[in-house]
Amino acid sequence: MPLTCSIYALSKPLSLNEIAGKLEHAYWSAQTLGSENISYRVASVEREEGYLTALLEVYANGRRLGRKLKIRVLNFKGRTYLLALASRRIAGKIARSIAGFLSIEVSTVAFQQSKLREIYEGKTVRLIVFNMVRVPGLRKVTLSGSSVADTDVFREYIDVCEVGYVLFEWMGATIGISASGTVVCLSKINEEAFLKLIEEVIPMVA
Repeated sequence: MPLTCSIYALSKPLSLNEIAGKLEHAYWSAQTLGSENISYRVASVEREEGYLTALLEVYANGRRLGRKLKIRVLNFKGRTYLLALASRRIAGKIARSIAGFLSIEVSTVAFQQSKLREIYEGKTVRLIVFNMVRVPGLRKVTLSGSSVADTDVFREYIDVCEVGYVLFEWMGATIGISASGTVVCLSKINEEAFLKLIEEVIPMVA
């Protein structure tokens, strides 16, 4: 099953100790799906050098579901980032709830086109989606193959379109990144390895 992570930035920098203190044993009801009331509880918060990791338990009508969700918080260049290992929809709800506990705002981290290009440039691109295509009748163009970046059609579009999503090989894994701040791993790696990989992306968006 692919791993998915959304990247968020808090509206102001906070110390990891302050965040850990406010999240310890936090509990909230976030949504209702049909007849089920979905809620979350912070099961643990672990502080390590440079970041903290929180594990969230998910409940439906008071019954705990499946595996725990992992959240990582780190500071970089005067900003505090939150990495949520969950689908984009659930990650957004979790990020907003955590921001509420911290009494601040949170926003998604969108990749600037130049920064996104830095990430995949020189790597083996398997798939790319171009938005804002300047061709009458077209809104998006998708290219896929064993090495898309080596083709003439890629070079034709890359300078006149915006990249909405790109899938490429990186650090031994197949990684997909959207311009809207979501990272997907299609390779079989564990969550910790995935988070370490995303931490390599943070300097490129900071």
